[in-house]
Order: sequence, then C-alpha cells, then structure tokens
Amino acid sequence: MAQDSLPPEERPVQPVAPAQAPREIDARGLLRLIHWMVGEVGHVDVPDKELRERIRRRFQAEIGELTRLGFTWAFADGETISWLRFPLILPAITAFSLWREGIPAALHSGTRMLFGYPVLVSESEPAFANPSEDGVKFYTAFEDGTLLVSKNYDFPFTAAPGIVRQARKATIADAWKAHQERLRAMEAIGKAVDRRMGHRDYARLSKQETAAW
Repeated sequence: MAQDSLPPEERPVQPVAPAQAPREIDARGLLRLIHWMVGEVGHVDVPDKELRERIRRRFQAEIGELTRLGFTWAFADGETISWLRFPLILPAITAFSLWREGIPAALHSGTRMLFGYPVLVSESEPAFANPSEDGVKFYTAFEDGTLLVSKNYDFPFTAAPGIVRQARKATIADAWKAHQERLRAMEAIGKAVDRRMGHRDYARLSKQETAAW
C-alpha cells in the first residue's frame, strides 16, 4: 500500500537532519585585498572634548546598557584612514557608509579621516567593550597573547590563529554573559588574563583582531 494512502498516524516518520552550525568563511585573500586598498587603520585617543561628546550622544543607548552591566567609560577611540586613498573606491565607500550611519568624524593630521567610537572597560572581569555601527564587541587579552573576542552580531569569517571569537546576533547582555563564561573557562585551564586596560592596549588588540593573515 502506498504511504500516501495511509492515515497520517500510521505513516512512517521521516528522519530529520540535525541542524548544522553556521559555517565559517575563510576569507584571508579578501582580507588582504581590503587591507591593501584601505591602507593602515590607525588608532588615536580622541583629545577633542566636543568630538567626544558627539561620540557619547551617538552611542548613548549602548553606553547606558553597558553601564548597567558594570562597565565604565574609558576613552574615545578614533579610527583613522588616509583620504589620499579615496580614489581606490573602497576607502571612499567605507567613509560614506560610516557617515550615513552617523559615526562622528573629523579631519586628523591633515591627510587622514577620523571616525570616533566609545570604549568602556570592566574592571571585575577585565574586558574592553566597543560599540560600533554593527553592534558591540568585547575584548579580553591573555598574557600568552591569546585574544578572546565576543560580538553581539553575526561575523562568519574565520578567526586568525591566537584569536578565540564568538559572534552571533544577541542582546548586549547575552553577548557579555557568553564572553564572561568563555573567559572563566579559559582561566580554568590555566590562562592568565592581561589586565592592562589603556588606549594603547585596546589599539593593539583591535589591530590583532583585524590584521591580515
């Protein structure tokens, strides 16, 4: 007898394939191309009070939530790119996209564009928190050079060696909880946290995560 002619309750159950985790994308070649086109991305501790206030206003919702989670304001980080590379198209598109997102910007050192972002820190469980137009990311460094990165938005690209990255759409609170859990698990296997929390330390970690490899 054909299965379609059987009553629903007597039809055999079809096996369901288990859900697969999202696949990471190995995009090292693309990353190298982007680095070549955009050039070096610099980091400066934003000294201008008016620009810092614009950064605070742009990200006031994220700063408020991070404050409730125990973070405190540390500094405003200025990511800089050379406007002399704008004829290569990609830097110009990047700058225009950030302008559309309302990211505070200013001219820096004559030949570079600066885009400002807030950076907050947690002292109890050492971590940087950096809101951006994509969402919020958390950094914790370890003394052996390992970097733990957690993001509350999708980022499917393969992490470089020495970087432990977890990224998925989530609330800021849930992403921070996941970061804390992974941090504690890494400490449990003997990794010691690097507790340096200055602007130079943040800039070093940001460059470590985004470096071409």
